[in-house]
Amino acid sequence: PWARPRLEPGGRRLRERNDASGLRPADGARTLGTLSGGNIQRVMLVRALAGPAVLVVAAYPSRGLDIATTRRTQELLLERRAEGSGVLVISEDLDELFELSDRIIVLPGGRIVGTVDPRTSDRYEVGRLMLGAHDEHTTRGAA
Repeated sequence: PWARPRLEPGGRRLRERNDASGLRPADGARTLGTLSGGNIQRVMLVRALAGPAVLVVAAYPSRGLDIATTRRTQELLLERRAEGSGVLVISEDLDELFELSDRIIVLPGGRIVGTVDPRTSDRYEVGRLMLGAHDEHTTRGAA
């Protein structure tokens, strides 16, 4: 008696979003419950990134994705930023943060301990902040 959720009713809208995103998610005729974790993540990414948005919050956007999908996801996030959307990336992947960010805010234990500009700092500085080697509140090169 339970309805099995489909990826998106109508098919046409899903195909348009799939084509626009370039993420190649699973066929829209399949139910979410039959998909692998990576394919479910692709479906969610298509929903979140295929259209305009004021704010995009991406928590661990590349975790569990293959290299090509990771790169395309990062490109989509950068495209949204270029279009004027606010993009908040939550990640522990420093390479990803340095590539995608205008500024990095370090929050170990949920408390801001530093803000750095990825163009003028390095992963070692962020690592030190993550481990607690910082002044009361460090801000380096970030506006």
